[in-house]
Amino acid sequence: MATGTSRLAAVLDDAEAVFGYSDRETYQDRAHAYIERRGVARQAGDTAVLACVRDLVARASRCQPTPPSEEARAALSGAASILLRAAVEIGG
Repeated sequence: MATGTSRLAAVLDDAEAVFGYSDRETYQDRAHAYIERRGVARQAGDTAVLACVRDLVARASRCQPTPPSEEARAALSGAASILLRAAVEIGG
């Protein structure tokens, strides 16, 4: 069983793979590949990038030894919003 630390490292590696700089693929294309590879289901109206960010945040929150509080969930939701805006800005 992977530790919380190694699971978090895997989440961060995936985030870098999707949103890190690449001159070969757009982050949108990498987000599409991520959600397909991980079997992430989109909610109505979701873009691939939003579905990817939500999944990354959910995976990161599960790396904690105890379930997150409602306050932590709200903070994670806010973080997802910030990450999505940053991803869009990166992509120009």
